[in-house]
Amino acid sequence: MADLKEQAPRVPGERHLTLWSYFWTALTRRYGSFGGRSRRLEFWSYYLFIVLFYLLILAAQALLDGVEVTTEALIAPFGIEGILSGYGDRPYFDAPVLVWVIRLLSVVLFVPTLAVSCRRYHDVGLPAWLFWILRGTALVWATVVALRYGAADLGSSLFRLLSIVVGVIALADLVIHLLPGQKGTNKYGPDPRQSLPPQPEELLR
Repeated sequence: MADLKEQAPRVPGERHLTLWSYFWTALTRRYGSFGGRSRRLEFWSYYLFIVLFYLLILAAQALLDGVEVTTEALIAPFGIEGILSGYGDRPYFDAPVLVWVIRLLSVVLFVPTLAVSCRRYHDVGLPAWLFWILRGTALVWATVVALRYGAADLGSSLFRLLSIVVGVIALADLVIHLLPGQKGTNKYGPDPRQSLPPQPEELLR
């Protein structure tokens, strides 16, 4: 019976990875891979652990220096105004140590975060350039708002209109990430539900 079990053919996709395995694969083997496809489980597993890491760091910082100090270090935003103003306050460089950890972590995660989103678009059957347009538009507008231009320079009505448009774009981006992937192989690669990436222990062999 044991021999028959060992000789039994393996059904594609029968091995289900853990949430951590999906996260670790996205962070290592597929770190800068913008091609191919990523199923919803891989995408949301990646974001689940990212959010948990951020929350743990923020909780530790709040315990050390208090919630108010931590919040002020994260918002303003990220001390950008202090650098641009030239008043010498420079809150960006005066941030607590663990806030700096978050900033460095954000730099490290920048590439794999974009890559897993591109692969998620591919899984739905959409081109990656659509992701760059949608996400780029939202990020540009977030920067404009963060630097506190907008209402004063554009006029309040136009500012509100553009904010609504960008909100719709951000919602569309979220919906795309929630859509189920196309069944079977599409032009971006095989169905990730049937061709699973290796588990973390296999990456060390």
